[in-house]
Amino acid sequence: MNVFKILLCDIREGILKNKRFISAPLLAVFVCMAAHTRVSFLNGSFEIGEKPTLFNLFLEAFCGSDPLSKIREMHAPIPYMWLAVFIFSMFTAFDYAYDDISNFGMQIISRTGKRASWWLSKCIWSILSGVYYYILFITTVIIFAAINGYSLSFSDNSLISDLIANCSSYYTYKGAETVKGTELLLFILSPLIVICTLNIFEMTLSLFIKPLYSFFITLGVLLLSAFVDWIFVFPRSAMLPFSSYYQQNGYSMKAGLIVCAIMIVCTAVMGRVWFKKYDILPAKNEV
Repeated sequence: MNVFKILLCDIREGILKNKRFISAPLLAVFVCMAAHTRVSFLNGSFEIGEKPTLFNLFLEAFCGSDPLSKIREMHAPIPYMWLAVFIFSMFTAFDYAYDDISNFGMQIISRTGKRASWWLSKCIWSILSGVYYYILFITTVIIFAAINGYSLSFSDNSLISDLIANCSSYYTYKGAETVKGTELLLFILSPLIVICTLNIFEMTLSLFIKPLYSFFITLGVLLLSAFVDWIFVFPRSAMLPFSSYYQQNGYSMKAGLIVCAIMIVCTAVMGRVWFKKYDILPAKNEV
């Protein structure tokens, strides 16, 4: 059985039949409600008089927070909504690969010996599952924006974006020109890239430890990004208003993209090397 056939099975069983993905649109509604409340407040308080755009809602939805370890005395709130977006993306896929290798995947490998094909299909599936989750999330955001009178454009209303981004107690706000072109694309793709990186990192860890433990370790990496802004803590690149585009010494989304690319390649290769000697047969004392 080649990679394509295994991948089709993964898409069917691990994505299309995975009921956990219903969490994406449901969560998006709550995230959008919170973001809409703040956007409406800013728009009304400063009497901007211009219709906010889809990008403004998106920017607030992925707001994040200052590194909490730097401003503990100010009692900054934990970015619960931002964290929830990535926690639920991890939850949708945290045990599929482990369940597959324990059942159907074990039969494939035992009969064909194609471990490389099985592992490659799982790496591709982990990326596709992140893309599918993000599409469901963004589609819900677009529908919410249409219902609530936003301009359905990813063009940046910089007057509102500047108010959203000028929220840091730690960084120095430097302002920015209207987000467009490749910068706009980077803003849109950064959360997706973080989701896919967390997915493949979590899946690879499940080869070494139980899926639940791999979930909690990946969750620890995600939580760490709310407390520090170290360059290798890549989830911080999805805290869009706190990026270097708006803040002096803010986290660079471009650097985050590089870290994510390195993480994806390294975890995939490490998983491949380890999986060559991975014992797929259950231990005698396992039920």
